[in-house]
Amino acid sequence: MKVLFPTDGSDCSLNALDKFISLVPQLGGTPDVTLLYVHPQLPYPRAVTLAADPAVVARYYEEESETVLAESKKRMEHSGIAFKVVKRVGDPAHEITDFAKTEQRSM
Repeated sequence: MKVLFPTDGSDCSLNALDKFISLVPQLGGTPDVTLLYVHPQLPYPRAVTLAADPAVVARYYEEESETVLAESKKRMEHSGIAFKVVKRVGDPAHEITDFAKTEQRSM
């Protein structure tokens, strides 16, 4: 079973992750889990690229994404459930549905 778990690092998201982890033994098999975080794109992308080095912007997205994902990753590691992490930048609703379709995620 391919499971997509989008997260924003919020308490609600972490509570849902805890519930998912508790239900994994009932799934009957080892799920293929992907934690997905989508960082909203900075406003005025053209202005950002003109004003800042693209590497600086990329580093900002990476650092912010790691901060948001830290607790979810910690809980997944503690559970012993194997998982992958995917980070994207853009509109969260669009990026989540696009990933779910292209990666054929069932949950």
